[in-house]
Amino acid sequence: MSAISMDTTDHSTEIAQALEEMKNLGFQQRIDGRFAAVFTTSDEIACILKESYVPIDEFKKVFVQMVEIARGGSYHKFIFDKRALTTFHQPTMEWYFLHWKREMLQLGVSKHRKILPNLRWFEQAVAIARNPLLEQFSAEERSQLDIKYCNTLEEAHQS
Repeated sequence: MSAISMDTTDHSTEIAQALEEMKNLGFQQRIDGRFAAVFTTSDEIACILKESYVPIDEFKKVFVQMVEIARGGSYHKFIFDKRALTTFHQPTMEWYFLHWKREMLQLGVSKHRKILPNLRWFEQAVAIARNPLLEQFSAEERSQLDIKYCNTLEEAHQS
């Protein structure tokens, strides 16, 4: 099974708060789409997912746009707020991890700060999928990556 969904919570209030918090932290909004909002500072790119499930084609569109943003700046950190997700989709995670993250690393984005949904099963699914994907990176690439999980946008921004 490549997609798991077990939660139907409405996260619209939390998403609205997160979008406002990004502005309060000094980020400028660059993309405001149905599925995601993207923000930047002088050296950070942040993405807040806005829906419980993001179809892989829509996910790729937003993330390709972030690559274009990264090409036009000097970014070092990516903040990924996935709290709205209630579906774990393995093919999306594989594309994000193996293709997008590698491309961003080549552009200088080596710090990744992630905020996961407050769902134990989601955290477990990520943990199970992450290590085999990391093993597909070279030792040099793995040594360059700085991946941490955070509880809040402010923590992700400060770390």
